[in-house]
Amino acid sequence: MIVRLDRSLHLVRSLAAGVLLAALPFEVAAAAPTIVPVPDIAITTLLFHQISSDPIVSANGGEDQVKKPWISPTEFDAVLADAEAHGYHVISLETAMAYLSHRTNAAALPAKPLLLTFDDGYASAYTEGTPVLKKHHATATMFFEGILTDVKPGRLTTAQLQEMQTGDVWTLQSHGWMGHSNIIVDASGTKNPYWYANKMWLADQRRLETGDEFETRIRMDLRRFRQTFEPKLKTTISLFAYPSGEFGQNGALLAGGDPLTKLEAGHSNAPDLKSRLFDALRKEGYSAAFVVSIPGDTAPAERANDLLAIPRLGVGANFRFASIDALQTTGTILPEIANDRFADPGPITISGETMYLASSVQPELYHLDADGRVLGTWRIDELMSDRRGYPALISAISVRGDDVTIVQQAGWWPHATPHLTHVHLTGATATVVSRRALPPVLNWLVGTASYHGKTIGMTDEGTLIDVERAEPLGQIVLAERNAVRQNRFAGPVVIDGTLYAFDRIAHALIATSESGVTGASLPLAGNLRTLAASGDRLVAVDYQQTRHILQRFRVNPPS
Repeated sequence: MIVRLDRSLHLVRSLAAGVLLAALPFEVAAAAPTIVPVPDIAITTLLFHQISSDPIVSANGGEDQVKKPWISPTEFDAVLADAEAHGYHVISLETAMAYLSHRTNAAALPAKPLLLTFDDGYASAYTEGTPVLKKHHATATMFFEGILTDVKPGRLTTAQLQEMQTGDVWTLQSHGWMGHSNIIVDASGTKNPYWYANKMWLADQRRLETGDEFETRIRMDLRRFRQTFEPKLKTTISLFAYPSGEFGQNGALLAGGDPLTKLEAGHSNAPDLKSRLFDALRKEGYSAAFVVSIPGDTAPAERANDLLAIPRLGVGANFRFASIDALQTTGTILPEIANDRFADPGPITISGETMYLASSVQPELYHLDADGRVLGTWRIDELMSDRRGYPALISAISVRGDDVTIVQQAGWWPHATPHLTHVHLTGATATVVSRRALPPVLNWLVGTASYHGKTIGMTDEGTLIDVERAEPLGQIVLAERNAVRQNRFAGPVVIDGTLYAFDRIAHALIATSESGVTGASLPLAGNLRTLAASGDRLVAVDYQQTRHILQRFRVNPPS
């Protein structure tokens, strides 16, 4: 949520002293419900390349020397020993995919599950790595390049692949037929190593591939790999690892593009290739694909991940598990980038068994399943009509059937105003039904809740407002004198018929009346910014230091 920079609104002065100092106690249920976190298990997924004391280094030297995509057998042994010391348990690819694709639940996984993967198909991973894997009773998956098999020294041969397939250590999957092969991407003959994330320059026609031609080329590559190796290995190949982790997600910002994008520019020569690549994978029978986490965005694999973009962590000689224990979150990591734009996920609401989440930066709405996986996305450009390039500042959403109500903060620009927008969703289309500016009293809402026939809004200072009538209702009373109020409250949310506000300093849900008179509190950890509840479910977006986390809770009735 946006931190307020301008404190021009002082609603407290406008509220009756009798409301603020009400002597009558605020009664809640005789016994309050209890709130229990719903466990989320993530799979730490590691990426290795060569296991060798005498690694193969590319002729281009520099970049490969810096990245050093190899470790020695001794260092590999130390990594697996370190994993065991920190309580990690290696699981098979089959076990991991059954969990990530919802065929099994968390009960099928050990505590701190660990998946080991290798890319490219270096022979040393097999010859030097297998004894270490056996020593630690571990399994691993090899994603190998088709075009270099049986051809390039130091790469796996078909005979070795067949040995690996018949053993009980390795699982074999696709790194593409062309793999890391260069591709010509422009009229100057520029070579780019990201074969699956660029349109090819067709020299004889003096043009780039069309989108359809790109997809066809990728499909032929994926098909050739399966048709070549499935008969030889007597197995089904249905998983893919993007060479260099590139899947069209890092296109350069085009002229006139959205300045709020957050991308590594220059890896793709055309936008919107990701959806084409994903479609090619699906059409050729691939059910999942693995990426490489970008620097600063490392994350374990979770059920919320798109199955065609499962993250992995690259491993070097200095890798230690103490440095990634923090990745074992108590919730689900929400994607910071959606539709190639910095999303900054925030406002959330529950709708049946699913959820809706809005970006507080982009005018975008996301439909999530119960685990947080994105089911659909809508961009609503009308929300930016008075923003003039500044963030959308969506602060609250509510959903009834296919109808969505969106509240936007005013922001700190003189030309922006708070807005209430009603949107109807039809398939992939979001149609704005109505949109109206709200009065200044609603400039800084951080959330809304439906309570006793009203839509109750709240500011981060704890002011409660009737949104539809734009009338202040009250101010949450704080017991301590001179208590800090700025950015203190989040919510509101209705649980078991009672209105609550989340106190970010006390880390508790505080029962409150419409006028702000408080009652019992329920402890709740985290830096929660937006919350929603329905029945026995409570969800919240937790703003942790480097990421936004979806926290899920079960509300148990009073005993």
